[in-house]
Amino acid sequence: MLVLSPTYKQRNEDFRKLFKKLPDTERLIVDYSCALQKDILLQGRLYLSENWLCFYSNIFRWETTITILLKDVTTLTKEKTAKLIPNAIQISTEHEKHFFTSFGARDRSFMMIFRLWQNALMDKTLSPKELWHIVHQCYGTELGLTSEDDDYVSPTADHINGLPGEEQVSVSDLLDPGSVPPSPVACSPPSSSSSAIPSGLGLCTAGSSPPSSAGLPVLPVEVPAAEGGDSHSESASHIPLPAPQSLGNLSSLDMTNDEELPTDPSNSSDTQEESEVESFFADLSGRLHINTVVRMSVDKLYDLLFSADTHFIQHLFSQRHFTDLTVREWQQDCTSGNTSRVLSYTIAINNPLGPKTAPVVETQTLYKSSARGECYVVDSEVITSGIPYQDYFYTVHRYCLTSINKHKSRLRVSSDICYRKQPWSLVKALIEKNTWSGIEEYYRHMGEGVYCSPVPSSLVVLVALNMLLFYKLLALERAAHTLETWHSYSLTDSPLPQSAGEWAQVLQLQRQFHQAQLGKWQQILQSSVTLLDQMKQSLEKLHRGIATQGVQQSPPADPSTDPLTDN
Repeated sequence: MLVLSPTYKQRNEDFRKLFKKLPDTERLIVDYSCALQKDILLQGRLYLSENWLCFYSNIFRWETTITILLKDVTTLTKEKTAKLIPNAIQISTEHEKHFFTSFGARDRSFMMIFRLWQNALMDKTLSPKELWHIVHQCYGTELGLTSEDDDYVSPTADHINGLPGEEQVSVSDLLDPGSVPPSPVACSPPSSSSSAIPSGLGLCTAGSSPPSSAGLPVLPVEVPAAEGGDSHSESASHIPLPAPQSLGNLSSLDMTNDEELPTDPSNSSDTQEESEVESFFADLSGRLHINTVVRMSVDKLYDLLFSADTHFIQHLFSQRHFTDLTVREWQQDCTSGNTSRVLSYTIAINNPLGPKTAPVVETQTLYKSSARGECYVVDSEVITSGIPYQDYFYTVHRYCLTSINKHKSRLRVSSDICYRKQPWSLVKALIEKNTWSGIEEYYRHMGEGVYCSPVPSSLVVLVALNMLLFYKLLALERAAHTLETWHSYSLTDSPLPQSAGEWAQVLQLQRQFHQAQLGKWQQILQSSVTLLDQMKQSLEKLHRGIATQGVQQSPPADPSTDPLTDN
């Protein structure tokens, strides 16, 4: 009796152990390595069964488990990580949105999820022959399964290449003949405003009309635009959900070879380029030290971290007691196209048995795929001399700076220890303990400095100058009001009175002016008297408090204990 394939068997057992609440009839169909984007990027695996989509991640014993019933999915869209990398899929339900990224082959994964989702919406179940056919397509032909293993059905040569011809029904057989135009435009690749949809589900492309059955529900599919990259719902791309009895002998899930899977041309990219970008943005396998959102643009964050003359770097190096910093200019490598520079400095060591300082040579490499305003990826190789076991290891670090919007960016920093030659277990444990301790302390200070970036001194000077200007304007306004008041009572600009009535009017104005002045002085005197009364009351309370405290500290002598009285 043949045993199960280790890969598929292990995956299926993991699927059942991780998601115990699922029905026992659910069998793993395919799984993908991906990452869930939340506050941090959670690397894990996406598991697909006939009716469920599940995700599991375990990072330093921090487990994340998600189970989604495929019928509850409302939209399924292709997305781009950092608006640049086409390796993400967003799955939305009525209440939640899940953004999965870091797919190795995003288009194939999307098509598999899409077909299983549509199959679940049509309440179609897979026969054992169809299920194992899909498993063979995903895990290969040599599974080592027999008919004694559950409901396993051994595929024939026809099934390996595709489902039998008698079970395949073309789209034109399901549609009304009058609704399909004779022009071959409906079979040509769609333009940027439409998405290529698998024909096995009876979908309408941009050039065909929907089926004549008016009672079929229609579900919009969000298709990312070719140029802008934003997802939008296209009126020409709809999924009519036919009744089960109208399918006839159509396969529940018509799967073809992987090479024949149609993809969306608006998001498709060369496989080699996509895999290169995927490995380019992946974190190092050691430890992730920083994963935070910074309130500055990605260009400013890059200048802050990789400009030697910034106050931030100088403050960080002085805080870590790094001295003798020398920074060379960036040099471009003609072969790889990357840009690199070399830094040399001296670090302080707290080891009582070893040297107090050690020289360090750091080589920073900026990859050519970095795009200004979008993302930067810098690798750093640090070689420390003059320390024990220096010829055994060196450290590497990766800085990933991605743009969120014009005023926000994300910083991810990961590190790893590389060995030139394998040390003994005891020596390796000692190296890793001391090295990780120093690295984590360094990036802890860096993370605190980036998150709370210092306020530039020029901004403080600007605020002080603005306050001085405001005070000057306030003083000028008060002087203007005073001059205006005096001007209203002045008679220099007016002619002298000629009649008794005019003289009486002048005397009336003079009387009003003196009364206003007397009123002001009365208010000033009244305020002064009030303040003096308050000061008098405060002094009296203070005097009473001092007197009371003196009486409590010196109580009178008890006459019963007086020695003179006893005599």
